[in-house]
Amino acid sequence: MPNICRRVFSILRVLILFTLSSTGFGISANELSQNPFINDTAKSSSNASLKRGAQIGKAETIAGNVYGKNLNKVLNRGDIIKYLDKVRVGFDSAASLRFVDDTKVTLGENSSLLIDSLIYNPRSRIAEGALNLTSGFLRFASSGKGSGLSIKTPVAAIGVRGTIFDVLATDTQIEVAVHDGKVIITSKNKTASVRSGQVIKMKLDGSFVISRVPSSSLKKAVWNIKNVLKRKDHIFESFKIYQINIEELKLEKGNINCKRKIDNINIPDHIKNINQTLIVIIKIKTGNIFLRMRPDIAPNHINRIKALIRRCFYDGLQFFDVKSNFAAITGDPLNTGKGGSGIKIKAEFSDAPFITGSVGMIRDQKKPNSADSQFFIAFKPLPHLVGKYTNWATVVSGMDKIKELPVGRPPKNPERIITMRLLSDFASSP
Repeated sequence: MPNICRRVFSILRVLILFTLSSTGFGISANELSQNPFINDTAKSSSNASLKRGAQIGKAETIAGNVYGKNLNKVLNRGDIIKYLDKVRVGFDSAASLRFVDDTKVTLGENSSLLIDSLIYNPRSRIAEGALNLTSGFLRFASSGKGSGLSIKTPVAAIGVRGTIFDVLATDTQIEVAVHDGKVIITSKNKTASVRSGQVIKMKLDGSFVISRVPSSSLKKAVWNIKNVLKRKDHIFESFKIYQINIEELKLEKGNINCKRKIDNINIPDHIKNINQTLIVIIKIKTGNIFLRMRPDIAPNHINRIKALIRRCFYDGLQFFDVKSNFAAITGDPLNTGKGGSGIKIKAEFSDAPFITGSVGMIRDQKKPNSADSQFFIAFKPLPHLVGKYTNWATVVSGMDKIKELPVGRPPKNPERIITMRLLSDFASSP
């Protein structure tokens, strides 16, 4: 009988110790249970691990078209933000997210954010981990309790030191303007420290410049958010904007030449006899694709495409939707089918056939005059699209490279446009 009592006592002792350890040694079980953002599987130590679906924040303000993990998931105010979620903001839209430690993130139009490895540490009461800004504008405002977060971009990682700062990210460059505190920018081979009042521009090769004046692009991204919220009857508390003049707010005109060059270009002989002002070159990793534009049937679309090309608009964009028995689609900064340049074009439908290699504009099926910057290249004849979509160009060389594009929506490893140029501009550039 004494042996049985000792055995029962030992079991009870183990259970008590297990209970103490599982509640975090100083963080009460009640405190954990009252926090709706802590997943049941989260540990209270600094190396806490979260499973997919753990709740770490919520959507505080939504204005316009904002999407979650997929395009079927429209994000609304008050929706829970979870570990490994995506937040994608459409054209003329904005969103603010508030995480469990009161850190606030504001996203501008055509932005995409992945909640990469974010966790909440109940010991320090701050969020830790990384957010991945794949494109667009982000304003970060820490809670004042410190921060264990970093912001990943295609160019560099931004280490947060309890601060407020803006980020404008593309595939080839980031710009960071610090309003308060300090950030550490780290690329593959360079590190830079940026303090309050400073602005850094860093390129993909790690080269950077620090100044005190943000670019017109960054200023406009902030003003766009302000204007979107004003129209949608929303405001952000203490949302600082930049001084900006009227000229900076205007859309760049088509006479601004893209300075990026195409090296080792080999123009096929059958193209040399075509009017160079009608030829577009799309450079991808596997080679060059040549398009012949059709001003005879879509003059307004071609003028708009030329203007976008001369702004380097298409450079770095993905072929984000590729169906081998249909077409390859590109021209969306969001890579979702919901983004664009922001200017719609009136339809120019014609009876020109959609053959293999035809290039047409993407539009809303219910709105004929809704084409913007997205276009598709047909893998085969598509007679059912004739008279319903604007046909503005044809592939005259490089169709084999189009047919080799990775398939999917999106593809696992999508092909990107390295640069897109007008042959006439390229031939005349120094």
